[in-house]
Amino acid sequence: MGFLSRLFGGNQSNAVEQVRSQPEGFYIVKYEYGEGQARSLFQKAEAGDVNAQLTIAKCFMDAAEQPYALPWYERAALAGSSQALHELTYFYEGRYVGVEADPEKAEQVRREALEMNNPEAILKLASQYYSGDGVEKDKEMAFKYYMKAAELGNGEAMAEVGMCYLNGEGVNQSDSQAFAWLSKSNDTCYGYYNLAQCYIKGIGTSKNLERGVSYLERAVEGKCLHLSEARRQLVDLYSKGYGGPDAKRKMGEIQEEINQSDKLMDELASLILSDSNN
Repeated sequence: MGFLSRLFGGNQSNAVEQVRSQPEGFYIVKYEYGEGQARSLFQKAEAGDVNAQLTIAKCFMDAAEQPYALPWYERAALAGSSQALHELTYFYEGRYVGVEADPEKAEQVRREALEMNNPEAILKLASQYYSGDGVEKDKEMAFKYYMKAAELGNGEAMAEVGMCYLNGEGVNQSDSQAFAWLSKSNDTCYGYYNLAQCYIKGIGTSKNLERGVSYLERAVEGKCLHLSEARRQLVDLYSKGYGGPDAKRKMGEIQEEINQSDKLMDELASLILSDSNN
């Protein structure tokens, strides 16, 4: 950890002082966990408990208090947390208000996280190769790193591996492999939606519209990337009798969600048009 000590100022003292200078942070954690558990978390974190440090940092992140999370992630990184290192890349890239960008540090912690086989860092690198973000676009390299992150247990990466197989991107196309990997990723919203498509269309497996409905429902509940399309597919399948005895009721609820979404989009379009005319 010599590199990390140099990166964060020689030892943990700098991060400790930052934490102690933010007493209001306690009340944010207290609001989430209650006073007793909040005090326990801070005591454990001050004593070097990495899980407690990460818990406190996440609490600040959830409260949109990113500057308070930074020193806790730095302390956890010094203790050897690859997760903390990965989170720090976003801070040093300047993605959060109130935290000054430091591109050199961002690159250093990214490399360290990759060397420690952090699956989220590997997934990010895969996505960069896939889209050509900061590197030359290379679908084969993207697939390689998606697979590496997937083998480390990252569900989102498993879904990406499945989609690479489905579309033949960076690897030979294979419906059976696509279905297999999407099945492994079915605890992610992205996985839910694409696994639903496999069951609905019979990709890599036999058609099963009831299962398709089940996964679409999970995708909608999790506000998946393809939310609008998932909702419309559900309405269509509910109207055809799929989705169990409550299909009619559920169809009405989803249709109302679609109507509300369409209304909001119309209002937004009107606001944009109005602003452009002023």
